[in-house]
Amino acid sequence: MDIETAETTRTGHRKANQDRATVMIGDRAVLLGVADGMGGHSDGAGAAEAATRAWAAAFRSSGNVIRAPVQFLQDSMQRAHHKVVEMARGQGLEKAPRTTGVLALIHSESVRWIHVGDSRAYLFRNGEIRKRSRDHSIVEELIRRGQITEEEARRHPLRHYVETCLGGEDNLPSFRLRRRMRLQAGDVVLLCSDGFWGPLDMDRVAEELCACEDIAASLDRLAAEAEQKAAPRSDNITAVAMRWSGD
Repeated sequence: MDIETAETTRTGHRKANQDRATVMIGDRAVLLGVADGMGGHSDGAGAAEAATRAWAAAFRSSGNVIRAPVQFLQDSMQRAHHKVVEMARGQGLEKAPRTTGVLALIHSESVRWIHVGDSRAYLFRNGEIRKRSRDHSIVEELIRRGQITEEEARRHPLRHYVETCLGGEDNLPSFRLRRRMRLQAGDVVLLCSDGFWGPLDMDRVAEELCACEDIAASLDRLAAEAEQKAAPRSDNITAVAMRWSGD
């Protein structure tokens, strides 16, 4: 595979960084993941860490041979959920840790993603947003119904509330799985926490990441811009990206 990958994270104006990310590259597959530990719950950082470690372990145990991509993504998310639940029990935490999660698998010249919460996946093509994941949130539902615009959503009082996530109860959350999307040369797959996508104009992000020479430098610059725009209350900011040049 002819690819470029990049990863960036910033604490923002928070006391600690509760975001985590993973980039796993094999001969025939790439796994990208972002988890945003929920600050209102005990040890959000630990929850995000448990999730990303579970995804990485699933990729390693596959031996880089993903025969059933959909099942792999579903199993990886389920594994992450159970690991977060187990972590809470093992530490005797009074308030169960939780985290959002988004996971993308690039395999056989295609990408699929699965997510829970409001960490997002994007597919950029020719400088435009081709596809994006849909948040598990009240604000996303209001956008879908046409009751508010994307711009209004940035200032909505419930913009940080998610309806489902990894961890908490034993019962599995509702995951959203994106069907297979064939990749074209120059496509960019971006996964990010809400601290990244919230302050930024994502149409402009699509333009920059598709056109830039150095995707890592551009991703770092965009993360710094997100932090500056959201100051003095910027959230943790994390993003991973892959630019596809061909198989």
